[in-house]
Amino acid sequence: MNKYLITMMVVLLSTAAIAQKKELKSAQSAIDAGDFSSAKGSLTQAEALKSAMDDKTLAKYYFLNGLALASNGTASNADMKAALASFDEMKTVESRIGKSTYSSQVMESTQSMKRSLADRAQVALENEDYTSSSENFEFIFRLQPTDTLYLYNAAVLATQAKAYPRALGLYDELTKLGFTGVATEYSAVNAETGEEVLFESEFMRDISVKAGTHTDPKVTTTKSKVGDIARNIAVIYIELNDNEKAIQAIEEAKRIYPDDFSLIVTEANIMYQIGDMAAYEKLISKALELQPDNVDLIFNLGVVSSDNGQDERAMEFYLQALKVDPSYNNARMNISALYFDKVEAIVETMNSLGNSRADNAKYDKLNLEKNEIYKQIIPYLEDFLTYDSDNLDVNKTLMNIYSALGDYNKVDAFKAKIEKLEDN
Repeated sequence: MNKYLITMMVVLLSTAAIAQKKELKSAQSAIDAGDFSSAKGSLTQAEALKSAMDDKTLAKYYFLNGLALASNGTASNADMKAALASFDEMKTVESRIGKSTYSSQVMESTQSMKRSLADRAQVALENEDYTSSSENFEFIFRLQPTDTLYLYNAAVLATQAKAYPRALGLYDELTKLGFTGVATEYSAVNAETGEEVLFESEFMRDISVKAGTHTDPKVTTTKSKVGDIARNIAVIYIELNDNEKAIQAIEEAKRIYPDDFSLIVTEANIMYQIGDMAAYEKLISKALELQPDNVDLIFNLGVVSSDNGQDERAMEFYLQALKVDPSYNNARMNISALYFDKVEAIVETMNSLGNSRADNAKYDKLNLEKNEIYKQIIPYLEDFLTYDSDNLDVNKTLMNIYSALGDYNKVDAFKAKIEKLEDN
């Protein structure tokens, strides 16, 4: 009797094994043919036999199930999540076996998935669907965890989508992975289109250059994104009305990267946002020690000085900015604004005067002072037009200044130019 039962059990197990192999083989054939719907059907049949599968067969089941669900990267986000979960199950089973047969195959199969997901992420980004774009970038990272830049993109876009808890989780993962964003990029110019192209490796770029399809090979190092990450984490906490955690995020990053330029600037911007102008100036000054010719930082110190009523100090910073970069028109606009503030004060005094002989004399004197200030403004606005000749507001301002000074030849010239600009 016992012998009969054992024989029957062997027969049942053999039948189950045959059914498993049949369904998995059908699924494999359907996947190879791109018929993911049929593959899912076969895998649904095989799923009923999971409890009878040995680890080797189970690993194959999870592998094929992941491929079918991912559908070469064209699946819905829900199916992509399920596919990634299936690949994770496959890795767990393979770790028990001690052999990564299908994990290596997943790596080979993910290239087309990555391309499809990257296209989806880009389309979603162009449509300002930041949530979908973020999820697709994360899927790419989960498929190939060495591509940490995709995880960074996912985190940034989650922040943009105001999905703050998810964004914080992704940033935390990046931090634990030691992500800095610093990488070596290999590029060359497409000989046919003239466009600069990035290559996955130096080897691939050199092959293209030797083949003559690309020229002008370059090697560049990307900037650190540590400061950006700290800033984004801090911004999230500020949005959540938690300035203490925002500053804490910066402090933690500073312990690892004390002289990171972008991190110093990030902290400065947070100080500005919470109204600590003294700390802001101190940090910007420290950043300028690292990059003394950073014209934006010099300009910002001018803005802060002006906001604090230190007009002379502001003027010094704006002039310094122009010395570093003569095309920096923002400095010219703010220099003009400082002069116009003086004009406004003079005009207010002129309007408050009476009609006595003394008041009239004072009025004439103030009018001369006003005109002298106008003459000081003119060179800055004229230089502005050297770099941005079609700026309508600046052209109108100069026309009005020349009108106030009685230079009607200049007025007519600017009037004609303005009419031409407005007609275009």
